[in-house]
Amino acid sequence: MIPAGQASATVTITPVDDALAETDETVKIRLRSSRNYSINPDASGILVTILDTDAAPTDIALNNASVAENQDAGTSVGDFSSTDVDAGNTFTYTLATGNGTNDADNASFTIDASGHLLTAESFNFEAQSSYKIYVRSTDQGGLWTEKAFTITVTNLNEAPTDIALNNASVAENQDAGTSVGDFS
Repeated sequence: MIPAGQASATVTITPVDDALAETDETVKIRLRSSRNYSINPDASGILVTILDTDAAPTDIALNNASVAENQDAGTSVGDFSSTDVDAGNTFTYTLATGNGTNDADNASFTIDASGHLLTAESFNFEAQSSYKIYVRSTDQGGLWTEKAFTITVTNLNEAPTDIALNNASVAENQDAGTSVGDFS
């Protein structure tokens, strides 16, 4: 409220929705007092400029979350992107410390400067078929969000690596077709 006899006062207006600052640079408002008379008698309104402030990213996406087994370390899994109301922001992606479960496999991956998720080792589907990582997206203003991801290892049809015979001898003078042993 402006005290009697004072011509102006400073008023701070905070937008309820940060998206307002992203879409409208100015808004026109009219003020009325609780005594039912206009503070702005000509009723033309007051022009208020809304200053854009940086908002934290709100989500992280990974365009591919699977990798075939037996690939070399450094194989690309997918690319990260972020959702942010601030158009034109740039983001840095890092593996972050989570709750111990959702970041259990961070050491098995790296993220390059372009936001590509890369393997840090060769994976074996038969030993482990999924990995949990926790990622942080930080905008150029230092604001961030974090999210857990599960990376799936896909199984490949692999060639056999060995042949075994459980018995390699047979008695002499046996009929044709006598079983010697079983292969595995």
